[in-house]
Amino acid sequence: NIEFQKITPEWLNGFKKYLLSEVSQITAWHYYTNIKYALNRAVKEMIIQSNPCAFVDNIKKPETQRSYLTIQEVRKLNRNVCGNKDVKDAFIFSCFTGLRYSDVLNLKWSNIKKDKIEFIQKKTGGVEYLPIAEEAKKILKKKAKSKSNESVFHLPKKPVIWEHIQNWKKAAEIDKKVSFHTARHTFATLSLTMGTDLYTVSKLLGHKSISTTQVYAKIIDKKKVQAINKLPSL
Repeated sequence: NIEFQKITPEWLNGFKKYLLSEVSQITAWHYYTNIKYALNRAVKEMIIQSNPCAFVDNIKKPETQRSYLTIQEVRKLNRNVCGNKDVKDAFIFSCFTGLRYSDVLNLKWSNIKKDKIEFIQKKTGGVEYLPIAEEAKKILKKKAKSKSNESVFHLPKKPVIWEHIQNWKKAAEIDKKVSFHTARHTFATLSLTMGTDLYTVSKLLGHKSISTTQVYAKIIDKKKVQAINKLPSL
């Protein structure tokens, strides 16, 4: 209930300390980002003259663990039966296109233009033109094409998708955290592993900043180190 005019750099520093003592760093980062946004809006609406956040260090956003699958694990999933065929097709499709769950859910046949997908990213609102990989084309070809304004994948609710994916990964004997978003991470790591440059992967994922994509490059660096450590000794 504090008034905008009473939010000072001192108050913000105290609020930061409070957040970091009560919640995780990533949650504190989210809360503090919301405060910054509200204060920026207040400046635009001329409620205050300047944003006091400009005089305070940000809460550092921690790096999150990105769960991804190797090509061997994707093949194991592909060989196993999933409880819902559309969930399986959509997940594998995302592994080879990098589409988010929301974009796969909203994908219409009208978005498929020969060898590419034209769509508006739900998260960013940006218009994207995405080439379709051969494995993704195979999935589209085996599906019964309906009217242009109809969805390509008919997916159940998120909790149901989650349950199907958990049962599916167990059947494939994959012992790691897997969600639908894992497919997008898988696309990024597979692309970089196969030698695609960081800038191109960033554009394929629809990232506005290449810094967002760099976290995947760190994953690939770790894989390189692991590969070197496996070299035999003389």
